[in-house]
Amino acid sequence: VGSEMCIRDRATAAARALMSAHGAAPTQKRDLERLLAACGRALALDPSSAVALARRSWARNAQRQGALALADAKLALTVLRSGDGPLAARIHANAGLAHLQLGDWAAAEASYARAARRRRRSRRR
Repeated sequence: VGSEMCIRDRATAAARALMSAHGAAPTQKRDLERLLAACGRALALDPSSAVALARRSWARNAQRQGALALADAKLALTVLRSGDGPLAARIHANAGLAHLQLGDWAAAEASYARAARRRRRSRRR
């Protein structure tokens, strides 16, 4: 059991490192594919990782996969811990972009408004 936990801890650390390395806006197709793969590995280890879901949502938006990006954003919001306003703002912004890609202007505006409110609240703290 101890060695399994050590292997899992190393795998978790490796997946987090990959996601962190790709946190700054990948621009090439292969970078997006690597980011998606890293998010997939992170989610295999922790299916409730709001960070991995948010980054995967961003990458799917960059690939013009609005429906998948929106699904990831919605799931990220359901697993997000309360009190993480900056991440919530980014997730709502991802949802807004996904809604734009899908042609739902009213939903996009509502998502962007939620993102702005979350940003303002997190700056006050």
